[in-house]
Amino acid sequence: MCVLSKDQIIFTQPKTNSGARILPMSDAVYTAFKMVLQQSKPTDEFVFYNMRGKPKIPNNLQEFLAYIRTKLTKMYGDDFPKVTPHTFRHSFCTDMIMSGLDVKSVQYLMGHSTAQVTLDIYSHATKESAIERYRMVQGNIKSMEQQFTPKFTPFDRRVM
Repeated sequence: MCVLSKDQIIFTQPKTNSGARILPMSDAVYTAFKMVLQQSKPTDEFVFYNMRGKPKIPNNLQEFLAYIRTKLTKMYGDDFPKVTPHTFRHSFCTDMIMSGLDVKSVQYLMGHSTAQVTLDIYSHATKESAIERYRMVQGNIKSMEQQFTPKFTPFDRRVM
């Protein structure tokens, strides 16, 4: 992680040891990342630079999102919700949990020190999602019962 302080970049350590991790990426992201790396210089410490040649830092994205929100509000007159980089992180984590990824895997991806942190902050069970998950599990159990329950006829004790 890095922050900008009086035009100086300061590198900081993650909050916990689990913050330092290897993250998977989709094929599309990998291809795009390779293209960016091919355009950078081999001596570069950073991957992304702004138009002035300065390294991009997390605050740049936050400022850009605020700019977009201001423009949309002026264009359409409605007050659009505030979106921050953390909003993307929160949405990603919630989507992973709602899609059925196990909590330990989500914990690793998010860099949380414990699964409890992941559950406390990011798992939002709604009535609809709880019913949907219950029905999915119930369907899986019925399928397993049908698959593994031996079938007998009343007159023959042999397994069919």
